[in-house]
Amino acid sequence: EKNQQVADTLSRDPLREHIDTDYLEKNLRVYSVITTTPENERRLQTEIDQDPDLHKLKHYALNGWPTHKCNLPSSLKAYWPLKEDIYLHANILFYKNKIIVPKNLRNEFLKLLHKFHQGVVSTKLLAQDSVYWPGLTVDIENIVLACLICQKHSRSNTREQSQPNRKPPPSDRLEEQPSTSDCQP
Repeated sequence: EKNQQVADTLSRDPLREHIDTDYLEKNLRVYSVITTTPENERRLQTEIDQDPDLHKLKHYALNGWPTHKCNLPSSLKAYWPLKEDIYLHANILFYKNKIIVPKNLRNEFLKLLHKFHQGVVSTKLLAQDSVYWPGLTVDIENIVLACLICQKHSRSNTREQSQPNRKPPPSDRLEEQPSTSDCQP
């Protein structure tokens, strides 16, 4: 029957007839601004080299990681669980398909992600496919919650939006003290 929906082989969910083209267009714009101009690419490369943590992360991506997490500088421990998916391409660090953003550029990237004033959830969705740094989700929450335009147009104050200074999930949080289990084989 023509009205019968076909299940997607992998998910077993019915195929969606509607694709959120607004989201795709916004994500494409963000990714394009980040990577397509030679000036942006050079600036990103330079900032990665000048960021002490990312310079060291680049070294690990090229030459291998320490055997144990406790041998990492504390500022890089948040990257330990991600190490298998961190790589260097065109002298730019990536986590999976996302650019790892140097500290000096994070505010610019936040402004770029936020310029559409789509709220916390949509901004996180926009970021999740293009950029990464430890604490990104909390940074997004804080910038959206501080934005008067977003607050004016907010549909509701969700529980997530009402906690701007909550601790990030463990994968986003830098550990302050290594545990003794970090050095176990």
